[in-house]
Amino acid sequence: MPTRSIVIGAFLLAVAFVAYLASWQTDNSFLQSLFSWDQRTEQADPPPPAPRLSELELKAIAEGKGFDALISYTNKGFEPEIMQVPAHSIIRFTNNSSYGLRISESEENSPVAACGGFDSCKVLNPGEFWEVEVAEPADISYRNMLRSTDSGSIRAE
Repeated sequence: MPTRSIVIGAFLLAVAFVAYLASWQTDNSFLQSLFSWDQRTEQADPPPPAPRLSELELKAIAEGKGFDALISYTNKGFEPEIMQVPAHSIIRFTNNSSYGLRISESEENSPVAACGGFDSCKVLNPGEFWEVEVAEPADISYRNMLRSTDSGSIRAE
């Protein structure tokens, strides 16, 4: 049967060709690529770049002494809502929400209200922060002037 001998001859020729190509690879990477299952998974997208810091924030970091407590503002409000710190603590507020934040203990409902006392004096965009020192023992209630239902308090002892 000439057909059977042709199939066997073709098979032996293919094996010889693979062996020849494998002899060119000293680390057997060719054979591994032929006979191994590619188990790589798709790579996840890289995370988005961190928000750029403003000149004021870069200056604050360069001149900063660090901070003693951190309050994060998220889409759910201030976290933590209540904080207790020693007097002379530096508190950093970070805006991790998707909207603006104007921190103030003022009762006025205006993002451009007069600045003074415990007040960020500007709207913090997402990714920005504000640091303040609580120099004296005090109970401070504050809120986001842009979303007056979001509030928190600090007790400095």
